[in-house]
Parts: sequence; structure tokens; C-alpha cells
Amino acid sequence: MTATGLYPPLNWRIGGTAKSALEVAGINHTAIIGGIGSDPQVNGRELLSIITAAIADAPRSRQRHIGPSELGIPCNWCLAHKLAGIEETRTGGDWLPAIGTAVHAWLDNVFGEEDAAADLAAVHAGREGETPRWIRESKVDVGEVDGTHVTGNADLYDTLTAEVTDWKICGPTTLRNAKSSGPSVTYRTQAHLYGRGFTRRNLPVSIVRIAYLPRTSVTLQDAVLWSEPYDEAIALAALERANALARAIRTVGIDKLTTGLTRAPDCYSCPRYPNADGSAPLAPGHRAPTSNPSKSMFGN
Repeated sequence: MTATGLYPPLNWRIGGTAKSALEVAGINHTAIIGGIGSDPQVNGRELLSIITAAIADAPRSRQRHIGPSELGIPCNWCLAHKLAGIEETRTGGDWLPAIGTAVHAWLDNVFGEEDAAADLAAVHAGREGETPRWIRESKVDVGEVDGTHVTGNADLYDTLTAEVTDWKICGPTTLRNAKSSGPSVTYRTQAHLYGRGFTRRNLPVSIVRIAYLPRTSVTLQDAVLWSEPYDEAIALAALERANALARAIRTVGIDKLTTGLTRAPDCYSCPRYPNADGSAPLAPGHRAPTSNPSKSMFGN
């Protein structure tokens, strides 16, 4: 067997058709690769193109339906656009989320191996058939928005303690904020929505936890572990807010609705949605609060 036959080709399936990463990115392979002696800078850029194409075709990038991670965003402008199915404008590959996805996959494997080791020990002890302790990367249904089920993948559920853990792989600023002020509204809401997802599967939930793991630290000493008792009211409030926006979108349309909505200060997604006239916002939170009655309906 030749060396090239040892591994399957890295193909992405787009619309039922297998395509290479370069095809996904719209890059002509033969135009890049010149063989031995060709420009190494050009060839190096091919590596980045392959990575970028893989990120663009990842499930996270292709997700179009709103999920638990988005229901708690404080920005009414962005939430309305997400509910209306309007895609964000993105440039380049989202490298930081890709790092997070990779670490999530590794952590899933870690706790899978932990369960496998415990299962082997139970067999040796004559306790064969015990239920695994950890429920990992599990799809949960957190409720409905405008008649559509909102689902997401919860990172970890501990059957022994009834605790739900959501991993966050973050930089120094997020770690400092979490340590000093606790989680953002978005993260806290997401955790309780995941908790509700497990209760809807008839599993008890006592605690929801956000585990902030450092992306750039040498050790886990900089990790921040936040937790609080599960509160279904937090999840239900997020669902009701989204349902109110969805009803308004169906009634008056997204274009008319957004004239009365504000962008939240420091919103991460805001720059990815255009203004009503099609122009790009200069910065998040640039719009002043409005006195439109819809404000009191959706909060701010």
C-alpha cells in the first residue's frame, strides 16, 4: 500500500456531494500547487485555505436555527435578526470558536474515557451493567419559539450529582470578568436553558455550572468555576422574550420591527448585521435608546 492510500481523503459533504476543502473555498488546487520548488508562501496559504474551508463547513458555522446559546443575548436587534433567519455577515474563518470546538471534543473524550474506566472497574468488581455517570455532548430540547423546537448540545450532565456543566474556552478578559462579576446574561441564560432541556428528559437538575477554561494559560489554575441552583424561571423568561419578538416579526415584519429596537452596548454580533439602509454599523451599541412602545414589550 502506498503512503497516500493509508488515509481517506479529507472531503466535505455539501448538499449530498463530497467536495474537498479547496472546492468548498472556491480555490483551484492546480493553480496553487506547483510541486517541488514552487513558492512555499503560496503553498503555505493553501494550508490556511484548507483550515478556513473546514471551519466554514463545520456544523457550528452552518447552523441557521437559533439555539440555546443565542436566546439569552441582551441585544434585541440581533435576537430579532436571528429569529428572522437573517444570516450574519462573516469575514474569514472563525478561529477562536474553532479552538473552542476542538477543546470541547477533547473534553468529551476525556469524560468518555472516565466512564469507560469506571465501567471496567465495575465489571471487575462484579457490578456489570452500571449506568454511566456522565452524559456527554447530549442534544436537549429546551422549549419552543414560534412553534419551533429549540435544541442544542449540552456539554456535560452528571447523573451522580444532577449537575449540568457548560464549557467555555476563553481569553483573559472573559476570565477576569467571570471571576469579578460572574457570567454574562447570555451565558447564564444558556446554562439554565440546558438545565431545562434535561428536566424535559425527566432527569433531575440541581445545579447549573459554567466552567471557564483558559485558552492561553499554561495551567488550569486560572480557570473560573461558576455555579448556582437551577432556576426554570430564567429559561422560561428567555423563551417568552423570544416568542414575543417572533410574534412581532410575523405581525409587522423584521424591517419595520427593527426601527424600534436598539443595539445592546458591546454586542459581539451587532457589527455583523447591517443597518436598515444596508450600511454597516460603525460600532456595537451606536444607536440611542428609543421611546418606541415595542421597547417595553421586549426589554432592553
